[in-house]
Amino acid sequence: MDGRDFLNNMLGTLKSKKRLKILEILMENPRPMHFNEIFKQLSILPSTLEYHLKQLEGQNLLTHLENSYTTNAYSKLIWNALNTLSKLTPLLSYLKTHVFPMDDTELLFKFIISGVEVIPDMISMLTFMKEKMLTNISTIRLAGNFNLELEERMMQFSNVDFKIKEIEILTNYENFQKFLSYENFEYFLSFTPLENIKLFLIDECDYYAAIADNFGVLFLPDMDDTIDFQQCLGFNGATAIQWLNEIFDELKSRAKRVNLTEGFLKDVPLFLKYLRELDSSR
Repeated sequence: MDGRDFLNNMLGTLKSKKRLKILEILMENPRPMHFNEIFKQLSILPSTLEYHLKQLEGQNLLTHLENSYTTNAYSKLIWNALNTLSKLTPLLSYLKTHVFPMDDTELLFKFIISGVEVIPDMISMLTFMKEKMLTNISTIRLAGNFNLELEERMMQFSNVDFKIKEIEILTNYENFQKFLSYENFEYFLSFTPLENIKLFLIDECDYYAAIADNFGVLFLPDMDDTIDFQQCLGFNGATAIQWLNEIFDELKSRAKRVNLTEGFLKDVPLFLKYLRELDSSR
């Protein structure tokens, strides 16, 4: 039997929900389990259980010793792989309908193993953000084409008195012009002293990322190149957030720093003229 036949047989064995349940029961028990102990946790006939145990044993997915059954190193490896694939299923479905803008193979691999999760709708997104914003946030990094209405809704929904030490904004001229034209743009500058807000202009960024100390979100464009703000990817944990920060730092290395001052913000048309001249000289 070659490797492909072996893999097909193993996957065929695990197509059965009953065999998966048996394997799950054994995985959750650190000691070998007697036939009757397994039987008590299942609503199947003894002969059916015996048949499924033999199928699992035939694929080396469990070890049979003196009428007791236990997992082994191989079955644990396969079980962990199956759990990883099941977690990836929503992500793979999401990526099929969105454009992933990073071509770097190493970054893509890190992305897949980072533990990113799909946040499928607006309610889930607001809940995710609210839970994360209950903790103190010292830094926020924003990159790409942001949605100000969504941002304001997130802030107000969280109902938290924000005091953020530093904000970094990476965007292009057109998007920052929209920001300054937004009726309530001063609201977004009220959480941080102006001298601690760093603005960087980039040529283009066709997605939107927001990164805090303890979480991150990434909004990708759909197939018509419009950023989808109805669902996004959520990043938890140091590994996932580090991946998103690497994306930000790569953009930042190609950006030009712009100094924000009280004088500029009091004279928005003059500031826009300055930004336009700066943008055209890039």
